[in-house]
Amino acid sequence: MAAQAKGGGMVGGLVLLFLMVLVGWVAFKAVSGIFWILSVVAPIFLIMALVLNHTVVTDYIKKIFKLLKEDTGKGLLYTVGTVVGYPVVAAWLAFKAYATRNSRKQRQSKAKKKEYIDYEEVDIEDEDFLELEDLSKVKQKNAQPQSRSDNSYDDMFN
Repeated sequence: MAAQAKGGGMVGGLVLLFLMVLVGWVAFKAVSGIFWILSVVAPIFLIMALVLNHTVVTDYIKKIFKLLKEDTGKGLLYTVGTVVGYPVVAAWLAFKAYATRNSRKQRQSKAKKKEYIDYEEVDIEDEDFLELEDLSKVKQKNAQPQSRSDNSYDDMFN
């Protein structure tokens, strides 16, 4: 019997290569399209972040300046990444500002709802209740004869 060829030969390899290139091209177009849409909406996202919670944006800028001062290499990478990926950074800052705004509102509403409970003053008749016994007397009462054990593990607790 003749040996059968595995796979589809050269034509099958070319089809597979064509499909891989096609999937890569479609993925690239999808990502670049999303990036383009984000770049159009990025100024709106930045304004939203500033309106919702401006401290998120200022904290991010302070973080970059701190990194530039302490670790210049990492700071430069963050700066270049922020400039190149500003649409993604703007969307992230807007989301973070929205999320922290909601949590801040919840904390403020809980603080407003906080009610104090009534209390009652208790008269203390016996004022010497805080006087303690002499420490040496207490040690003598609690002292137990220590037995010598055969196990060194038990000796750790004596």
